[in-house]
Amino acid sequence: MKIQADGVLARDRPYIGKIRLQNEQPETVSRAFMVRTRTHKLIRRTLGQSELYSYKQDPLELENLYGDSGKAAVQQELQTMLLDRAINTTGIAPMDKDPRDCPPFYQTRTDLTPANWQHEMFDKKE
Repeated sequence: MKIQADGVLARDRPYIGKIRLQNEQPETVSRAFMVRTRTHKLIRRTLGQSELYSYKQDPLELENLYGDSGKAAVQQELQTMLLDRAINTTGIAPMDKDPRDCPPFYQTRTDLTPANWQHEMFDKKE
């Protein structure tokens, strides 16, 4: 394990790479939200580099369809799903314990099944 100049193990600072990137190249870092279905994936970023992919026609995600008039209905549907997810989950603490033990884990929801609870919320069938 690599020890940093101040004597702290690298594993004790899991975000050091992102912090360095933010400081050295701030234009490469922005907030992002992603939603996917069995057929499409939408990534929205605050700095305008949004992406839309069709898993059926482009499983390797090589052709960005964001803004394509032929995919406007799909894009709008996914943006609505994304907004609904943000409204329903923003500010809710995760159910799963952070394996790094930082910060301390405080369970806040007991009404969700801890194992694979995300699938119930995110993998809606079309």
